[in-house]
Amino acid sequence: PLLRLLADPCADVQEAAAAALCNLCVRFSPLQAALLRPPALASLVALVRTPAPALRVNALWALKNLTYQAEGVTKRTVADAVGSRLLLDALAPAAPHDVRLQAAGLLRNLACGDAGLLLALLGADEVARQTAALLESGEEELARQGLFLASNLAADAAVRRVSVRAGAVQVPSPCPSMPMLRPNAARPRLTGQARDEEASQLAAWVLVNLTWAADEGA
Repeated sequence: PLLRLLADPCADVQEAAAAALCNLCVRFSPLQAALLRPPALASLVALVRTPAPALRVNALWALKNLTYQAEGVTKRTVADAVGSRLLLDALAPAAPHDVRLQAAGLLRNLACGDAGLLLALLGADEVARQTAALLESGEEELARQGLFLASNLAADAAVRRVSVRAGAVQVPSPCPSMPMLRPNAARPRLTGQARDEEASQLAAWVLVNLTWAADEGA
């Protein structure tokens, strides 16, 4: 029924249905598996393309919830459905703030545990640009998402190894195309955004992850 309401001619009904779906996409929801199937997932992705900011926000929020601490196959399903172009459009500076915020959260979740998935989706250079854009946005909430994203990227051994293949993407480390993930460059950029205890801790975790002792030569 909720999926049918997403196509209701009344915008308020669509918005309410999309908001309700956000709560059904969380990990402990018994309906999460059903929402990952093509009809439901396609409906959520279609809402991201709408011009209505509230619908885009709720759709991205739902997709973010689907990928939170999710298995790799779940994140890959969502990433393939959304695609790089739609994700980048939602992250663009011209997009409404709340749209960018939810898209940044989705980006952060996709990078958690397997940065190779995000690198394969967007490419190393684009991941670098998006991380830097969030960190340097001048907006506290977006910068915090950038810190989470940088921490997730730095925690993945693929970003730190001398050479690793992530799908079709070669990711060297230290990676010239990802300067914010080099310790010397990360410190001033991150500490400049550290305005509260959480941000300070996140910035510290980025640097800890970058110099993880288990890595050869760390």
